Formats: sequence, C-alpha cells, structure tokens
Amino acid sequence: MQFVSLITDSVQVLMQRQPPALDDLLPACYQRVASLDGVLSVQEPHFWTLCSDVYVGAIKLEVARAADARYIQAQTHSIFAAVGVRKLYVQLDHSLT
Repeated sequence: MQFVSLITDSVQVLMQRQPPALDDLLPACYQRVASLDGVLSVQEPHFWTLCSDVYVGAIKLEVARAADARYIQAQTHSIFAAVGVRKLYVQLDHSLT
C-alpha cells in the first residue's frame, strides 16, 4: 500500500497539483492579499509542491496605478510564507484606470 501512496504523491508533484495541505489555507491568503491597499484583484494563482513539503507558487495581482509595489510584494510574500510557501513569484499588473 505504501507503494501506491508513493506513486500517487509522485504523480501529483509531477503534475504540479496544488498540495492538499494548502487547500484550506490558500483562500484566506487570497483574501488577505486582496485587502492590501492598492490591490484590485487576485488572478491566476497556482501553487504546487517542488519536492516533499516544499511549496512554491505564482500569483498575478491587478494593482492601482498609484499602488506601492514594494509594499504589496513584501506583504504578499509574508502572507504566503506564513502558510509554508517558500518561493513565490508575484506579477503585478497596473490598472489602466
């Protein structure tokens, strides 16, 4: 039975599936990021396991033109680091309006 579990875990890592351990944690992170000053929306989040218990992710944020990019980047990294995401790629798209 351990063999089946190992294969299942390996396939999930190779397919870059969202880690089940993060399923209940990420929605709260999205809400916290969306509430940051200057963030208009959270788009295209993708989180996966690099190897056992090493979580990485990418997220795109639509931000206001006058938003403080450094503040948003730092706070977003901090929010996701608190739930165990070790490496996070954050793309900021500035709103045209």
